[in-house]
Amino acid sequence: MTGYYPEEVYCDKGYRGKKVHEGLQCKVLIPGTKQKVTAVQKQRLQRRNAIEPVIGHLKEDHGMARNYLKGRIGDEINALMASCGFNLKKLLKSIRAFCLN
Repeated sequence: MTGYYPEEVYCDKGYRGKKVHEGLQCKVLIPGTKQKVTAVQKQRLQRRNAIEPVIGHLKEDHGMARNYLKGRIGDEINALMASCGFNLKKLLKSIRAFCLN
């Protein structure tokens, strides 16, 4: 979307064995595989596991499970709108907590 490619990508175990990531310009790191990882990379892999519930929440409650929009632009719009909905829900929750206290 931005034209910027990261140096490293941290994926979950469902991404193992995919031929898709061989053509990427970045290094794909997957937990549980026989790769040499540094201490920083290990921390980032653990951080990826920590945000997994947020990804599941976005899929379940904010429309990321199924995309009804067409093409790459539709994918971008769907991701943008799901993240906006997620952030607005967090903002409204904090405003509600501030007003009630």
